[in-house]
Amino acid sequence: SPSECQREEFICVQRRIPPTDSVLCGADYVTGSNLPSHSDVQLSCFTGHRIQGPVFLLEDGKSAISLNDALMWAKANPFSPLGTGLRINPF
Repeated sequence: SPSECQREEFICVQRRIPPTDSVLCGADYVTGSNLPSHSDVQLSCFTGHRIQGPVFLLEDGKSAISLNDALMWAKANPFSPLGTGLRINPF
C-alpha cells in the first residue's frame, strides 16, 4: 500500500491533470464478440481470418473488420484503416 507521502504526491499530481472524458477511460467490452457469425462469411481486412460475431463494414462496402477491432482502431485513430481519409464511427 502507498505511504502517506505517496498519497499526498498522487493527490497533487491529480489536481494538475485536467479532467478527461470518462467515456475514454476504463476497459472496453463488446457484447456478443464470441457469437457465431451469420451465414455470409466475412474476412477481416486486418488478419485475413473469418470474423466471428459482429462485423463492421468499411466505406467500400466490401472490406470488413470485427466490431471489436473497429472500436479499438477508432479509439486510437478515427480514420478508416483503408487509407481513404474518411472517418469511421463504430460507437
